[in-house]
Amino acid sequence: VMTALDQGADMDIARISLDEGAFIAPVFPMPFSDYMDMRPGRDVSEVDSILSHERCFDPYIMDLGVDTDAFRSLAVHLVSHSHMLLSLWDGNGADRNGGAFDTTDMAIHGIDPVAKDRYSRSMSEYIDVTRTEYLDIPDDCLVYCICCERGVGEGVRKSGRSGYIVPAS
Repeated sequence: VMTALDQGADMDIARISLDEGAFIAPVFPMPFSDYMDMRPGRDVSEVDSILSHERCFDPYIMDLGVDTDAFRSLAVHLVSHSHMLLSLWDGNGADRNGGAFDTTDMAIHGIDPVAKDRYSRSMSEYIDVTRTEYLDIPDDCLVYCICCERGVGEGVRKSGRSGYIVPAS
């Protein structure tokens, strides 16, 4: 399971996946300390517990700088390296900032050419980028998009050997 280990569903899915025997492949758009600094009030010990698990790979740090464009490049990375995207979205923040909406939109409708170009240039520092506009990266993947309210009920529950999302109603 590739994840940015963000608050909420990212962490819930990571915990359930580890409980079920899966491996976690964390990816961060910037160094971990900067990533956590952009989320004031975040319980870092919760993330540390996932990162220290024996079935958690070392995080892939994209090191794209500390700005919102880094999150769009993270979204491009997640979409272009996924066979399936499980998107849990609370319906808020429908903008182009690399969040759940933006990532899901890229997976369904294709990656924005500007975001794709920025990502490929940042990932190809040793390639002659004058010969290619952007790397040949997939534009989409299979998407399961589940809209649910944040903080309603128990969120993700375990049912046998699978997890499911509890709808708001």
